[in-house]
Amino acid sequence: MQYRALGRTGLKTSAVGMGTYQTFDVSSPAEAERRRLIAEEALRLGVNFFDSAPMYGEAERVLGLALEGRRERALIATKVLERDVRSARESIERSFKLLRTEVIDLLQIHNMAGWRAVTPVLQELREEGRVRFTGLTDYRVSNYPEMMEAMRTGLYDTIQIPYHVGET
Repeated sequence: MQYRALGRTGLKTSAVGMGTYQTFDVSSPAEAERRRLIAEEALRLGVNFFDSAPMYGEAERVLGLALEGRRERALIATKVLERDVRSARESIERSFKLLRTEVIDLLQIHNMAGWRAVTPVLQELREEGRVRFTGLTDYRVSNYPEMMEAMRTGLYDTIQIPYHVGET
């Protein structure tokens, strides 16, 4: 497996990460067990980056189960979509529980939703040591100028924009 630097985090992430959108959104114990085996094989092959989000259905819960006992080998990224401080805090706390972790490696503001209001929450969690790094995501090219504005604040370590190996 090849590894690359992730933004300005200093983390070395596998060139191929595992996304959980649709793939880990399962509810039956048998399907959750299959996802555990998939995560186990991914780790064996050197994949260390797992991306999830609350809006991916059961994905955070299933990923938390899949990485149980192997958390130290994985870098977990998740997101927050809420636009206000109270809702963002609730969503993030739920993510900690579902992912079965005390620390989230990368917490991103999904689609830059409410980034001005929610950024202080991420910074607070970072200062507490509960979040290691922060980032932004967006898929809309029309929002890239605003993303550049946010990046210039120096408060984010990563950005995530659409990229799919099948579209290269």
